[in-house]
Amino acid sequence: MKFQFLTTPSDVPVSDALLQTHFSMLGVDGDTHVETYPYIDAAAGEIEAQAEIAILARTVRAEMETPVPLGCPLPLMGPVLDGTVASLTLILPDGSQEAISASLHWIASGPKPELRILDNGLAPAALMEPDSLLWVDYLAGFGANVDSVPRDLQMAIVDQALRLYERRGDEDHKTAALTPSAARTVARYRRLRA
Repeated sequence: MKFQFLTTPSDVPVSDALLQTHFSMLGVDGDTHVETYPYIDAAAGEIEAQAEIAILARTVRAEMETPVPLGCPLPLMGPVLDGTVASLTLILPDGSQEAISASLHWIASGPKPELRILDNGLAPAALMEPDSLLWVDYLAGFGANVDSVPRDLQMAIVDQALRLYERRGDEDHKTAALTPSAARTVARYRRLRA
């Protein structure tokens, strides 16, 4: 199952105070910490990819092949925000698209979110036949702003961003692995999926 982000968050996932404290160790002026936002975005992206989570709320599109089981785990943790209604679009083999009524499905939120499809005979038959695709668009993340992001994730993001900042311009072109503290945080969130 593949997924992609359809929207980007409008906020940074760490508080300015935490950002200033961490980057002041490198002599980055408190007034210029905004220049570090690209490193924050890159670090948050690395952590999201490694932990398979969405940190700040954004729309995710999961693409799954049919037949689709009546209870199907979603590919991205988040958590899925309570009350989220998914938009389902069936892509038929001929390329045509069919929207599936919201009354025929719901998302069971929690640490292991699942798409649930009602077995009432009203769902399109193509959901249970091979050779079609199903797009599931849903809202995942801890919330819309930095106040909703768990503190351990904020610390991991800032720690990772600091490493990326320190290694900018490296000539050996080696990838910067996650910092030990970011790796431990990622491991905790990945265990939620198990």
